Amino acid sequence: MNPDRWRGVKEILGILTSGPPEERPSVADACGGDPTLIRDVEELLAYGHEAETFLEGNPWESASGEAPKGDDGAGVAPRADGPNDTLPPGHRVGAYRIERLLDRGGMGVVYLARRADDFDQRVALKLVDFHLHTGDILDRFYRERQILADLEHPNIARLLDGGSTDQALPFFAMEFVEGQPIDRYCDDHGLSIEERLGLFRQVCEAVHFAHQSLVVHRDIKPSNILVTDEGVPKLLDFGIAKILAPDPSLPSGTTMPGRRPMTPGYASPEQLLDEPITTASDVYALGVLLYRLMSGEAPYRLQGASFLKMVELICHGEPPRPSTVVRRFPAVEDGPRRWRKLAGDIDGIVLKAMGKEPRQRYASALQLSEDVDRHLKGLPIAAREGTWWYVAGKFARRHTLALAMLGVIVGFAVAATVLWRQAVEERGRAELERSRAEAARSQAVDERAEADRSRLRAERVSSFLEELFEAADPDADGAAAVSAREILDRGRLKISQDLADQPEVRAELSGTLGTVYNNLGLYAEARELKEEGLRWRKEADGTDRPELAIDLNNLARLLYDLGDYSASEQRLHEALAIWRRLGDDGETATTLRNLAAVAIDRGRHAEALELHREALELSRGLYGPDHPKVAESLYNLGVLHFTSGSLDPAERLLRQALDIHVRARGPEHTRVVSALGSLGRVLHARGRLDEAGDYLSRALAQRRRLLGDGHPHVARAEASLAALRLDEGDTDAAGELLRRALATLRRVYGSDNWRLADAESVWGEYLNAVGRVDEGERYLFSSYRDLTRIKGPNDVYTRSALNRLVHALEGAGRSAEAEELQAAHRSAEEQGKGD
Repeated sequence: MNPDRWRGVKEILGILTSGPPEERPSVADACGGDPTLIRDVEELLAYGHEAETFLEGNPWESASGEAPKGDDGAGVAPRADGPNDTLPPGHRVGAYRIERLLDRGGMGVVYLARRADDFDQRVALKLVDFHLHTGDILDRFYRERQILADLEHPNIARLLDGGSTDQALPFFAMEFVEGQPIDRYCDDHGLSIEERLGLFRQVCEAVHFAHQSLVVHRDIKPSNILVTDEGVPKLLDFGIAKILAPDPSLPSGTTMPGRRPMTPGYASPEQLLDEPITTASDVYALGVLLYRLMSGEAPYRLQGASFLKMVELICHGEPPRPSTVVRRFPAVEDGPRRWRKLAGDIDGIVLKAMGKEPRQRYASALQLSEDVDRHLKGLPIAAREGTWWYVAGKFARRHTLALAMLGVIVGFAVAATVLWRQAVEERGRAELERSRAEAARSQAVDERAEADRSRLRAERVSSFLEELFEAADPDADGAAAVSAREILDRGRLKISQDLADQPEVRAELSGTLGTVYNNLGLYAEARELKEEGLRWRKEADGTDRPELAIDLNNLARLLYDLGDYSASEQRLHEALAIWRRLGDDGETATTLRNLAAVAIDRGRHAEALELHREALELSRGLYGPDHPKVAESLYNLGVLHFTSGSLDPAERLLRQALDIHVRARGPEHTRVVSALGSLGRVLHARGRLDEAGDYLSRALAQRRRLLGDGHPHVARAEASLAALRLDEGDTDAAGELLRRALATLRRVYGSDNWRLADAESVWGEYLNAVGRVDEGERYLFSSYRDLTRIKGPNDVYTRSALNRLVHALEGAGRSAEAEELQAAHRSAEEQGKGD
């Protein structure tokens, strides 16, 4: 809404809200019959009434958006004035026992709880408030739970578990963050401006990660960002976030005009005016957050203001520059010194992020973070005009000592020169000054060019994603919900049509969309996009760039999942060479682990053992003995021993890896789930069926919760548990598990993949057990041949398929045929060891 139109709307609103009600004109009369004007005024009248009622009825947030400061470790004060049905300490919800109330808000209740089983872990347990379980509240709750399941980032509080209460109301368990709201943390710890900016950049990275996952937070504010004692900020509360590519199986989350929840002090103009929401709304809120962190104040005085007054201030008022409102900085810096630091770059960054129109702001949270980083490094920032004097001044401030020394040398030379050389010296000094200025200008131009290049690339990537966001916006007028697959396919088409002349942008977007396809289990499409992104990356960046090595590693991992081991190995060797030349031991260890996985599946176990040992040595040297990276190497060594048939060391190594991962990441992390599944398979092979069943069942349940049915990792877990159920004699359970697993694996992998062959071998055993002997034998033979061809005769999955086939033949009275098959396999194993 432009300023002229707003003035007209405001005048009409004044007429309609002043004087006795019986003397007021109708909306249509006041608007002169203009239908567009009538609609705007009616929406604002309805919205203003509801917003003011909401604010008056919410005692826990002021108009400025600040929650009361609690004094417990979580930075959240228990509510003593909420409904009297708070769950008592000791009450059990799922696997958790309530310890105390942490918070009660507009959608649910949050408790501090502790697991009641073998794991000792404190969590923040969120439940729908019993009095508020309307359809809209439940939709938002389910949406928040799904969002958190898809977001795994060090600066986002992660989802650990979920389920339903005895009253069939949903709950979920989140990482319990012990810390303070970010503004309080900065004040209480006396952080400098530079330290505050460092924390802020981490928040920007978390927000950018959410945006890449097609999620807009919509409620970024200090009370939703807790900083731990270690100084790590954690983004919380995705309760009103929006999934911009919704899963059609979930509630759509569409909100009606005038009913969008928000915190007014951090809401963008488009949120207040009920216009389409994109990532730009979060960028605005980040700008308000930075304003508060820098100045200690809010940009607008909203306390006690009506909703219409808020709209006028935020949408049309100009906030003062942070440097003009800064108050005394706690302990370490006085006001004048801080004002000098804020004036200029910081003022410019904050006000650009808070632009009234989305197009006036930074194109992404990442671009905002990069501009802050340029300020910290003394480089020119995108938020200010890049005049030559501004850029050259930046250069001079970065090189003060060098320029001062140069001046001393020049002065000494002048002092030592005789008068008759004065003219020559004057000319030389002029040339030196000119050269110095040229050098400064050249350096500044190079830096500015690099900054512009980064900015333009970020803008193009963000603009591209925003267009996809808007296309999937379920809140937009007339928009229909679309699936994640549909919006990805649109993005893929746009990349090929619109970005042919921008290799850097095309590489970035192809890799990003390829990763999303991969996470959805759409491997063929993911491969095409990642290979295309790699070609564009090589064209744009050349060799020995970390980005290129990362793209190579990601593509190699996908190729491995697809069973193309030769291509995967080639890409990994390319990446390994880059990481070794760059001297990055951490990434070198990761690539070595990936190479070892390929070597295992190609039957080269001795080579894989050496690769894993080198990776373990590098990881221990870098991180110490109890780091998750060390656990990954221990896990991979355990899997290697399992596939080689060495069950004792396999169990020992996997238990070590599981213990480290649980302590470092919590019991619900994906790495923990992988270790549970692998350990379950080892215990199954050792004949400890009850213990194996516990591990495999837990792994499957957590896989389903984190990934949903239809994902290939879930299908693998289903096949593993089905094999165990067959050995226990439960054919009904095994058949149900296998039907689901095979449908997924055939859809994802096609017909030539060892994972599918392994599941089909178990299916053959199931068919034989239920009397469909001929059909079962065909599956047993074909899967054994496929596994022998793909993984070699020495692999544990090939030997398992052989054992199932031999057992079936012996059960059919064909022992001689079984012995002949075993002899041929032993011969192939010996030949494989010789190779």
